[in-house]
Amino acid sequence: MLAQRTHSKVRIDAVEIDDSAYQQAMENINACPWGNRIFGIHESFQELCARSEEKYDAIVSNPPYFMNGLDAKEESRTKARNADHLPFEELLEGAKMLLNPEGTFSVVLPIEEGNYFMRLAKLTGFSLKRKCHVLPNPGKPAKRYLLEFSLKECNTLEEELIVENGQRHVYSPQYIELTKEFYLKF
Repeated sequence: MLAQRTHSKVRIDAVEIDDSAYQQAMENINACPWGNRIFGIHESFQELCARSEEKYDAIVSNPPYFMNGLDAKEESRTKARNADHLPFEELLEGAKMLLNPEGTFSVVLPIEEGNYFMRLAKLTGFSLKRKCHVLPNPGKPAKRYLLEFSLKECNTLEEELIVENGQRHVYSPQYIELTKEFYLKF
């Protein structure tokens, strides 16, 4: 999705720790029209931070969502969902180290974890640039945050995204516009 939305000269490094998820990612990269710009890295984010001297203009993470989540039947699912293997503090410190001074760092998180993450980000030296409240339906509370941070001091732009129009699978015009390039049904 990032490759699809960015300039043809943009290089994307995709980090994945899980073996099967990495294999699936590589299949997807090799099958997509933008695969020549996406480079799969099979290691943890912490390992990347320890060895990399690269500086990035943007870091986008769909981090493990839950700080105290229940273990799933499969270890890989537990690792992907729970922050035990990638604590928020380590994600923030790594992002700060890898990010260009003018760059942005973006995450998707549930509300409770997002509120905690914003406090940690501020303590780590990040400024909240954008905060999008993702609501499943009009009048319902937000379920997720889309957060964008900067290392430079900035004002926060607050937005709202409504996914469905009150009926299951009846999507809002805003959501359709945002995602139409990625779904055949739109």
